[in-house]
Amino acid sequence: MLLFTLSLIGLILSIFALLGTVALWVYKDAKTRAENAGIWAILSLVAFPVGLIVYLLAGRTKKVNGTPAPKIKLIILAIFFAVLVAVSAGLLIYSVTGGSLTGFGSVKSGAFSMSMNWYSDGRWSFNARSANGRISRSPNLTAEELNSFFVTNSNNNGEVSLLISQGNVETTVDISGYFNGYIDMSDFKPGRIRLQLNFNRASDVSALIRWR
Repeated sequence: MLLFTLSLIGLILSIFALLGTVALWVYKDAKTRAENAGIWAILSLVAFPVGLIVYLLAGRTKKVNGTPAPKIKLIILAIFFAVLVAVSAGLLIYSVTGGSLTGFGSVKSGAFSMSMNWYSDGRWSFNARSANGRISRSPNLTAEELNSFFVTNSNNNGEVSLLISQGNVETTVDISGYFNGYIDMSDFKPGRIRLQLNFNRASDVSALIRWR
């Protein structure tokens, strides 16, 4: 959730910064060529990137009047914000599709409708309008985190269970309907542990697993 929120805010801010920088560059460049600087700047802002392309192809036909304005800094700044847009968009997709900065990514199979998969800061949450299949993760848990392993789930119809496995040791907990409580992890050792949520025609699923 935290990764999604930060990446979304970063994406919005970097897009606005990129558009503003591009519009300012177009304005300064058009002004040095005695063009309609304001019109070109607005066009490049509201119709990005088409407006910028049109200006580069058709709006820079006149020669520069006088000393060219120093615009190299704006170009570098625009490139910087473009990179931020790409990075923020990548992190946003990463968080929504279940990517993670720690542990292994999720493995999902089956039929899911309007599902959302979050994983960050010692928490794994999964929400879906309908779910029939399974989804798994393999976080690396410490001894302290094993003692703090907590599961919350609510769903209408169907069955939901959590399979916990490590080597030859495994246990399955039925969390269908409404479940809220700590899970006994005394049979497991610190290290990589596989968590698998199993769904059998479940609807309105809201599951949260946390260990911090």
